[in-house]
Amino acid sequence: EERDELMINYNEKERAFKLDTEKTSYLIRIYPSGHLGHLYYGKRLESVKSLADLELKFGIEVGNQVLYDQADRTFNLNHALLEMSTFGKGDYREPMLHFRFQDGSRLTDFKYKEHKILESKPRFAGLPETFAGAEEKVETLIVTLEDAVRKLEVDLYYSLFVACDVIVRRAVVRNNNADALIIEKGLSMNLDLLNEDYQAVSLDGAWINERQVHVHDLGVGILKIDSKKGVSSNDHNPFVAIKEKKATEEYGRCYGFSLVYSGNFEATMEVTPHNLLRILMGINSFD
Repeated sequence: EERDELMINYNEKERAFKLDTEKTSYLIRIYPSGHLGHLYYGKRLESVKSLADLELKFGIEVGNQVLYDQADRTFNLNHALLEMSTFGKGDYREPMLHFRFQDGSRLTDFKYKEHKILESKPRFAGLPETFAGAEEKVETLIVTLEDAVRKLEVDLYYSLFVACDVIVRRAVVRNNNADALIIEKGLSMNLDLLNEDYQAVSLDGAWINERQVHVHDLGVGILKIDSKKGVSSNDHNPFVAIKEKKATEEYGRCYGFSLVYSGNFEATMEVTPHNLLRILMGINSFD
């Protein structure tokens, strides 16, 4: 029996992943530095002739940067679109993951180690999760990143619910070192995009006045929606979206993010002076 065409494909020559649902495409590339980079998320692309056309690239060395590699003075992590972010190698935006080690260091540097593609969504115990019906097509990409110095690994999960155009993301941290560490911050996802004059949408309210729609203009800096009550609460729903200003119910780009967890959460949207937009979401890192 022939297998249906996979919706997740890896291009070994360009070291890139193409994740397709019925109407959307999500493209990821392993940068020459080994970091996992973001290329595109939006309307489905049937074919891509050149990934170079999608990659954000500065043609000159940018001032006030930390060079990652002397061999390429145009590359730095602060101006790269990343799938996972940490602190300490030149990315000064809010990180997705942040650790504290026994020697006091808080620096990590995760690079691609391996990946696998599954024709299912792995189940996991202990926290709420999404699952598909028997007839729904679901595929999962798992990319493992490694900090070789600290012997830390992170598995990034991308589960495609193909028919409903949803990508379910989560991250698993694995400590292969004998020394214990503190996870200061461990969020579920990082998405870096070009900021195309997006607005943020949040659902906020109060008792018997929940989920009021609020639209926020995104300027340079950070907008954060969170709960510290122990539950997501009637104050702030664990959902945000970004949209074009002209978007309506029928037209325009809009990306929604919903955390499948009803405890303390945080959702952060950061715009940099170079007009890059980072969206982060997960369990609240406060306290």
